Amino acid sequence: MADDPLTPGELDLAALGAYAVQDGFLLDLIMLADEGISTSVGLLINGMIVLGAISSPSLAAGEVDAERRRIAGMSRRPEGMSDDEWAEAQEEFATANTTAFQRTEAERARLEREVAIEAELADQPINPAGVRPQLARDMIAYRARPFLTLREVQIVAPGNRGIANLAVVRVTVAQISAWWVIRHDEAGRASFPLFEGEPGRPQAGPGPIG
Repeated sequence: MADDPLTPGELDLAALGAYAVQDGFLLDLIMLADEGISTSVGLLINGMIVLGAISSPSLAAGEVDAERRRIAGMSRRPEGMSDDEWAEAQEEFATANTTAFQRTEAERARLEREVAIEAELADQPINPAGVRPQLARDMIAYRARPFLTLREVQIVAPGNRGIANLAVVRVTVAQISAWWVIRHDEAGRASFPLFEGEPGRPQAGPGPIG
């Protein structure tokens, strides 16, 4: 039942389900991006190298809503609907994902506050076992991050000499075979060779990121 305390077995299963494909170090970078602190990373995905800066999912929501706004602009006003009602309906349609993301983030913030308060009252570390059962379930679900959002993306694919440049990309964390942090210089820029050409002669990779 929803109000029954979580058993150790339930906690283990819930954690496995939420974090089975989530690297704790990568999760830390994703959570930093939630606070506006972006980190550039390289990802190996299905043989492709994907470079970009981990960013807030709001960017992806904005990309989808931009397309929804284009669709709304092409639509005709239904008969019987006033201009004001139609404008309001169009705006609601065009901002659906951004609105949903804002609700999710507000709920996440509320949940984190509740968890912190309960942990402080109980004088315990913040963990699912130290809070109310339903709060523990919500905490596990909201902290799982099956996707990450990248901006300023460069993709290098096997057999292709060129580089694909994209503004925003969503990546399924489960598809990542390997990842690494791209270190920046004092000017906030970074570049590195991707592959070796002739022995001792590195072949240039994508341009600076930052």
